[in-house]
Amino acid sequence: MSFRGLSTFKLRLVILLLLPLIPCGLYGDGFSTLKLGGSGRAAAMGMAFTSLADDGSGAFWNPAGLSMLNRGDVQLTGHRWMGELKSALIGIGAGNGRSGWGFHMLYTEIGGMEYRIEPSPAPLAEFSSHEWMGGLSYARSLGGGFSLGLSLTMYYLKIFTDEALGIGGDLGILWHWKKTGFRFGAVLQNVGKTADLRNEPVPLPLTARAGLSYAINGFGGAWIFSLDGVKQRDFPLHLHAGMEFGWESGIFFRLGFQTGYHTRDITGGVGMAWNRYRLDYTYIPLAGGLGDSHRVSIGIAW
Repeated sequence: MSFRGLSTFKLRLVILLLLPLIPCGLYGDGFSTLKLGGSGRAAAMGMAFTSLADDGSGAFWNPAGLSMLNRGDVQLTGHRWMGELKSALIGIGAGNGRSGWGFHMLYTEIGGMEYRIEPSPAPLAEFSSHEWMGGLSYARSLGGGFSLGLSLTMYYLKIFTDEALGIGGDLGILWHWKKTGFRFGAVLQNVGKTADLRNEPVPLPLTARAGLSYAINGFGGAWIFSLDGVKQRDFPLHLHAGMEFGWESGIFFRLGFQTGYHTRDITGGVGMAWNRYRLDYTYIPLAGGLGDSHRVSIGIAW
């Protein structure tokens, strides 16, 4: 790693931003479906996307990635998880290669939950749980291949008739060594606070991510390899690894692997691109008889 080209002020800023990413127990727990979001491409690569966040949904992973955009881009993703869990993500980003802005919104619904006052053969009713988050992001290149990004986010949770509202944000950094194909990214996500849900606290899932990626051309196409470390409160460190092979810049094959989860490990998917349109599909098998996860993303650049 070389810091050549960074001023003393920028170097101190980099060190200051990295300090909170050291695992030290400063992590939260709540809004767990935020851990399941993201585009089809990112999910197929094992969600190892911290240093690759350079499309319309990039701000969901690392707002600093918006500085890599030199166009406009929108991502629409539909996701079907276990049981009655469904989610949808929209991500919009635009930039000029030096700075960028973005908007992302994730909505998740878990239906089919049964309401009972006391044990009974049949429930009195069925209800749903709803989670919503929406964020505005801005990123800027500070020179030397280093970028800084910030997101301001609102969170909303509703279970039956109870509601909670919160506010928070993400802080991310990104280094890009263009001559070598290496990138490094780090982000502190979901820093904030929510109101209580019927006198019960709902802490945000404060999460630290750091990752490396490497892009290379050869062996008949373009390859990308990525590796992330993910840490949350009361959970062990997870490693996420991903790989993408692109053939003729139009067909993509992706694989990923995640460690330390009880329900999932292998991820995979395919993608197609033509002109300014993209279509991505992800499949994740779930353990314990929980079924499978399917995710489809549509992307449009302008």
